[in-house]
Amino acid sequence: MYNELVVGTGGARPNGDGNDGLANPCASIANIPVEVAETEWPIIVERYGLVPDSGGAGRYRGGLAVERVWRCVEPDTVLHVRSDRQLHRPYGLAGGQPGAASANLIVRADGEREQLPPMFATVLQPGDLFHHRLAGGGGWGDPGERDHEAHADDVLNEKVSG
Repeated sequence: MYNELVVGTGGARPNGDGNDGLANPCASIANIPVEVAETEWPIIVERYGLVPDSGGAGRYRGGLAVERVWRCVEPDTVLHVRSDRQLHRPYGLAGGQPGAASANLIVRADGEREQLPPMFATVLQPGDLFHHRLAGGGGWGDPGERDHEAHADDVLNEKVSG
């Protein structure tokens, strides 16, 4: 059984940007390295990284979301997902914008795409791809007051597109 707590990010604060892609400090099974996951369980991790443009805009930007994409290699693999913030995006404060919503998508081996709700159970077959994107953190403060240098750094580091 492969079990992972992919837990999220932080919202912006009154004095700084939100932290990108945080692990839950109470979880001892979060952030399993790709190499360990692929060695110990019958899965292939196709993508693991931060999601550009997912943090809410503000004087301080919300933290970027994490996304993972897993490819199933064993028949009749049961997948249970419990996620949040798909229907109600993380809110911004003091004029900050909300973070991006979470998403669950399965692309079946035959190309069929299934958008899934925040909580579900399903069965995967070899070649099926499960794409899980967490929500981004909400921004803090008026986005028009963002420091130009901070914004330029975000663009340079591919945290925002422009």
